[in-house]
Amino acid sequence: MGRRLKQLVYGLLYLAILGGIVFGFYLIFIRPAPSCFNGVQDQGELGVDCGGPCRAPCVPERGVTPVDGVAVLPIDVGHVSLLAQVQNPNLNLAAWSFTYTLSITDKTGNPLHSLYGHSYMYAGEAKYLFAVKVDMPPATIGRADIQIGSTTWVYVADMGDTPSLAVQALETMTSSSSLTVSGVVANNDITSFPQVTILAIFKNQSGSIVGLSQTQISNLSLNEKRGFIILHPPLGDVNPGFTQVFTYALRP
Repeated sequence: MGRRLKQLVYGLLYLAILGGIVFGFYLIFIRPAPSCFNGVQDQGELGVDCGGPCRAPCVPERGVTPVDGVAVLPIDVGHVSLLAQVQNPNLNLAAWSFTYTLSITDKTGNPLHSLYGHSYMYAGEAKYLFAVKVDMPPATIGRADIQIGSTTWVYVADMGDTPSLAVQALETMTSSSSLTVSGVVANNDITSFPQVTILAIFKNQSGSIVGLSQTQISNLSLNEKRGFIILHPPLGDVNPGFTQVFTYALRP
């Protein structure tokens, strides 16, 4: 009886070892490897070939969204600037890049001009998209619109948070020949930035936007402070105290 029990135990042990070898052989050589490119939502993915074990994030239900219409801001009889605010409502996804189109139509709705651009947005960010000094007489324009195109989404960890850039010593000066904004931008972030865009928005006495201009700073180092000057042709009704300045920079 004892001998038969030993034989049974040894037999079960051999079967277990053989089964482990066969199963390992199947895992390594036979079973298809998990794929993020097979067009099927499997292996714990949150969508088809996205999320979960797949590096690519899933496209969110709400993408980069315009907040209001496009403001047409006259500069002189032959030029305008365009300003549109957009937002990224997603708190866990950032737009590494996206395309957009600013379309201008006349007073009867006929197309006059289209401007194409690309930008980026951090998670939960709201920002302005703009075109400065467009060669277009204000009197011919009926309205302007914005359309958001293709977007490349990444996880927050892959793009980081909104850069920590501070504007200091801001001053707006008006004269008969120009409107000048000066200040200092301080890099309080943990990295340097190859390029920083500085946008100035001008408002009138009632707080409505009447103009914009911008400048760029290259190679802003960690802990560096850099002065800037932004120029705009004179505006008839502007309140220097209402000037707003925004900084935009993509992490390297």
